[in-house]
Amino acid sequence: MHKKKRGAAPVEDAYPSRTTTTTLDVVLATPLQIKEAQAAGRATFTRTLYGGNRFTFVNCSPSPVTGPVTTSPTPSRIARVAPALTNPGTVTPAASQPAHAGITLRAAIDEVIAAKINAGLRPQSIKQLNSTLRQFSKGRESVPLAAIGVRDLETWLDGRKVKPMTRQGNVGRLSALFSYHVRRDNIITNPCRRLERIKVEHTAPLILTPDQADTLLKHTPCKFRAYVILGMFAGIRPEETEKLTWEDICFDTKTVTVNLAKTRRRRIVPLEPRAVALLEKCTFKKGNIVSSRTAVRRFKREVREALGFDSWPHDLLRHTAASYLLALIGDSGKVASRLGNSSSILLTHYHQPVKQADCEKFWTVKPCPPAPRWPPLPERKYNYKAIRAFYDACQSYKKTREHFGITNSATLHYILKKSRAAKPITS
Repeated sequence: MHKKKRGAAPVEDAYPSRTTTTTLDVVLATPLQIKEAQAAGRATFTRTLYGGNRFTFVNCSPSPVTGPVTTSPTPSRIARVAPALTNPGTVTPAASQPAHAGITLRAAIDEVIAAKINAGLRPQSIKQLNSTLRQFSKGRESVPLAAIGVRDLETWLDGRKVKPMTRQGNVGRLSALFSYHVRRDNIITNPCRRLERIKVEHTAPLILTPDQADTLLKHTPCKFRAYVILGMFAGIRPEETEKLTWEDICFDTKTVTVNLAKTRRRRIVPLEPRAVALLEKCTFKKGNIVSSRTAVRRFKREVREALGFDSWPHDLLRHTAASYLLALIGDSGKVASRLGNSSSILLTHYHQPVKQADCEKFWTVKPCPPAPRWPPLPERKYNYKAIRAFYDACQSYKKTREHFGITNSATLHYILKKSRAAKPITS
C-alpha cells in the first residue's frame, strides 16, 4: 500500500467513488472549524491514550490508491491540520503552518475577569482570581492561550514554593480561565485536567480551651467584643461578621440574621445565653459590627501573644464554636445548620472532641471582664521623666544624648517637650 506523503500536491482521484481517510492529531485547529467539519460529516472525534485529541477526516486528501489511507502520528510528531478542516482538498504540511494564533493570554484574562464580574462573583473572589492569573501571565502576556501547555503550568506552579492547599487553589483559578475559553471555543481542551492531582493533608482543627476563651475576652477591647462573641459562641464566619450590623442582632428572639452569607442564602443563627449576656454588655451597638478588616488584623496581632500563638490559627473562633456547640447540643445536623455547612464538613474539618466539664465551663454565664484600652499604648524606648531630670540638671543636649543613647537632637527635643519639668538631680 502506498501512503501519500504529508504536504504533497493533490492529484486526480482515479477512484471517485472511493473515500480516503486520514487520521491526524489536532492541537491547533479552531474548535469552530472542528465543529463545522463534524457537522459536514468530514470528521469524527476520538480520544487517544496519551490524552490528545484525534480526529478522522474523510475526503480531506484525494489519493489514487485503492482503499483508505491512514496516517497515525506519534505524540512527538503532532500534525497541525487546521486548514484541512475548512479546505478538504488539501492537507497543509506542519512546516508551512503559521505559528500559534488566537486569543492572547492577556486578552483571555481580561475577558474571563469581566465575565466573572458580570456573573455576580463576589469582590474578594474576583480579587483572588485576578491576582493569580496576573501573576501567571507575567512574561507571557502576548503568548496565545492555545500555546500554553501542561509543562508551562507545572513550571509556574513549582516555582511558587507554596503549601499544597495554596497550590490547589492556584490550580483551581487557572482551570477556571481555561474552562471558560473551552466553553467559548477559543481552545480545545483544559490543560489543568492533565496535571497531577494535589494531595492535601488535613490536620486536626485548633480550638480554644475555656481558660483561653476567658483570656481572649479579657484582652478584647469594646470595639471588637461583638466580633469575638459572634465568632466564638455562634460560629459565624469572619467574612460574614464583617458584613453584619447591630440591626441584624435581635435580643428579643435571641438570634442573628446573616443576610450576606457565603452560601448566598439568608441564615438565622440562634444565640446561646452566654453569647446574649456578653452582647448586651457591649457599649457600641450602632452601625457595623466591625469597622474594617485592617483593624481586625491588627487586633489579632495584638491578642495572639496573650493566647500563646505565634500566628492566628485559621478559623480559630469558628472551630471553637463548632466543637463546643456539638458537645452542648449533640446533633450535628442542627449545629451544621447554624454554621451554614453540611454535617460531613462539620465532623471532618471543624469538630474537635470536648470534655463535658470543659463544655459546661465554656457555656457558663460569667460577668463580662472590663475591656482594655484600644489602641494599646506603644512601649516607650526612653524614660521621659529621667531624661527631663537629667537635662534640667546639666542643661546640655550633648551630654543628655550621650548619657541616654539618643541618636539626634530632634528626638531629645520631642521628649523634653512631652515630658513634664522635673526637679534637678542633686549630687
